[in-house]
Amino acid sequence: LDITEQIKAASMDALSENDLQKAALCLEDLKRLDVIDHPSVDRLFEQVTFQISTHFHQLIESFQTQCNFEHFSEAEDILEMLEEGVQCFGQQLDSVVKINMRTAHLGEMKARYDERRKKEVEFLEARNEAVNYKQLFADQKAETQRQLEQQDLHYEKMRLELERKMEATKEAHLLIEAHLREEKEERITQRMAEMSRLHSGVTEERLELERKKVEEEYDAKLKEAESEKQAILRQQEEEK
Repeated sequence: LDITEQIKAASMDALSENDLQKAALCLEDLKRLDVIDHPSVDRLFEQVTFQISTHFHQLIESFQTQCNFEHFSEAEDILEMLEEGVQCFGQQLDSVVKINMRTAHLGEMKARYDERRKKEVEFLEARNEAVNYKQLFADQKAETQRQLEQQDLHYEKMRLELERKMEATKEAHLLIEAHLREEKEERITQRMAEMSRLHSGVTEERLELERKKVEEEYDAKLKEAESEKQAILRQQEEEK
């Protein structure tokens, strides 16, 4: 099963470089290995799928942040990556990315920005001409207050979404750990049966030694899974 680990590593490298086409090919390769019907293949497929999902959720959050701070050029670049992701991973990803909704949101934010800039110009002209100064100021103040309230609501939604993601991370890794424990017990049972079949006079001490070897192997895998979980949780915590 070394090939599955290699595919997983290749997919992680591809995501870190935003090479979405390569990441999609890696996921497709893992999916084709499903015919092996081995718990390790299922576990790795779940891990890679989870990492891809996390990557696109981070892109979506970055897109929202750029929109909120009116960095529209950066938001457009991220939107292009999201569109490429849908092309590479299919319509199933679009149910998460929602390209049409993101595109419309960006257009609304730009229109709102243009409208505000227009009002600011009008405000300056009115001030210079001493026309409707008081009303324009009141409108500007109301608009600023509205934007602040919207921003507060947005950050609260982001906070709740991060908490949900952290819970989802914990649940996903609980599933991975359960798979590992189940796989460990199957390996132990299989190994004990093999030893008894191949070595008719095998001692209890030898069987116990083989059992410990298998347990140590899977304890290391569980420790690695726990480290991955803690790293993701730390990253999500920093995003708060």
